[in-house]
Amino acid sequence: MAFPLFKKIVYNCKRATLLIVKKEEQQLTTIEKVQLSIHLHFCNPCKRFVKQSELIDHTLKHSEEILLDPPVYSLPEETRIKIQQELTKIN
Repeated sequence: MAFPLFKKIVYNCKRATLLIVKKEEQQLTTIEKVQLSIHLHFCNPCKRFVKQSELIDHTLKHSEEILLDPPVYSLPEETRIKIQQELTKIN
């Protein structure tokens, strides 16, 4: 009877994906950790999904820091004025 349960865990990528995403947001139960561990032992696509998901999370967290930093460059005031004057000439 244990074999069908094992098969259900190993071949259920949808459940594994759900657990991978859930793991990023909150702690998994012990049973969920075991199920995910067993599944990842046998499933290369889901292992790849874990790595890709971690990379995306890391990239987004890092990009947020960069986007919130003030720009390291600025136009000199007289250049801004010249650009504005040229733009008003076009209109």
